[in-house]
Amino acid sequence: MIRIQQTKRDLYAADFEILQDHFQIGTIHVQGKLGSMDASAHISVFDKTFDIHCSERIAKERFPKKKYQLFREYTFQQNDVFAGRIFQVDWKRTWLSITSYLEMHYENGYYFAYSIADKNVVNTCVYSDDQQIAQIKKSTTIKNDLHHFDIYARVPHTAICAILFCVYGYIISCFRPGISVSTSYQKVFRVTKDPFLLSKYHPEFLSDFS
Repeated sequence: MIRIQQTKRDLYAADFEILQDHFQIGTIHVQGKLGSMDASAHISVFDKTFDIHCSERIAKERFPKKKYQLFREYTFQQNDVFAGRIFQVDWKRTWLSITSYLEMHYENGYYFAYSIADKNVVNTCVYSDDQQIAQIKKSTTIKNDLHHFDIYARVPHTAICAILFCVYGYIISCFRPGISVSTSYQKVFRVTKDPFLLSKYHPEFLSDFS
């Protein structure tokens, strides 16, 4: 199991350690700026570096306009070379039903992150096509605006995919640049009822990690 553990939160920045078996194997730095909800991030892990930045365009080539809306695309470099992009997708399955998930294009592959939440934990299941390759667990209890993610993945490549989803998810959902940090205790959750998302959650995936 790999843990992403937030160690610091300033007005416009956040720092994390990446731990495996209680040993540090990497770091993450998120940097915001005045007047913007977007941020950049630098990741160092598994002898690789990743730099993530907000993109000015959205790659819509694969998406019919009537069914899909894409939001907040970020691009990233691996060891200073362009490596991929990541964005949020709202899929209009029916007139009254919209399913939200994350999609990433990385090293000629397509990866998807589906989040399923109850009142205690958010399970984000990472897929390559129709095969689950990793799972992320995040508590719905947040103390002092410090966030932690537990990643279950069998090989470094799938762990990297999960780490990239964690960082992107933190930027678009948790990071609040310009807001001062104070002692706090929050419980934030929205119970998932979407049948498509629920179908992506398989508790037995974690049995190999027990």
